[in-house]
Amino acid sequence: MRHWRQWIDPTFTDPDLEEKYNAAYLEENISITRISIMIWQGANLALIGMDYLLLGFGRMFLGVLGLRLCVFAYFFMINRILRRIRLVAVYQHTLFVAMIIGASVFLLINLTRPPTYLQHTVVDVVGVLCLYLFFPNRFLYRLIPALLLTIGSILLYIFLNP
Repeated sequence: MRHWRQWIDPTFTDPDLEEKYNAAYLEENISITRISIMIWQGANLALIGMDYLLLGFGRMFLGVLGLRLCVFAYFFMINRILRRIRLVAVYQHTLFVAMIIGASVFLLINLTRPPTYLQHTVVDVVGVLCLYLFFPNRFLYRLIPALLLTIGSILLYIFLNP
């Protein structure tokens, strides 16, 4: 059972060493996270143009636009909060919740896409890679939002495909 636990939550053998390591790199991790969120926010705003081309100007577009703007405001607030965080556990949990919310909203926006619209699949793959590579957090905290996005996208494809 011990080996299974290490695969799910790979940590240092010495918890004190892990805590010291995380504390030593907290400022750098926060800087990387803030830059990654800004890039992700830029992509979020750029996709508004794609939404307009796909949906036209109507209720659905306005709903997606409102959702994207709410997510933009939420992650703007998270980006400001990250500057004040000084504890590793607070950083890890804040980022985990933000990524779960981001993946969930991403899936909601994908509900507006036609089943044959494969471009959102490419964006999903890039989103999963970003969750793994650009947001420095514990493995399990990166795995869960990425799995949510992957499994959610697969389920959307299965249930919405004619």
